[in-house]
Amino acid sequence: VMPHPLMAVYAATKSFIYSFSEALRNELKDTNVTVTALMPGATNTDFFNKAGAEGTRAHKQAQSTDAATV
Repeated sequence: VMPHPLMAVYAATKSFIYSFSEALRNELKDTNVTVTALMPGATNTDFFNKAGAEGTRAHKQAQSTDAATV
């Protein structure tokens, strides 16, 4: 999980999901339940437009990652 300047809540939430998923996976290791956390990088969605973040480095990076593929 990477830091996200100017997006502290997003970064903290993503970090929580990762840690929570790892903990669940460990707790469920002796069962038939699996845990998968899908945590793609920047993805081409309307998020950047709504967040006023068009033209940012992450927005440019997202252009090559199609949401349907993710």
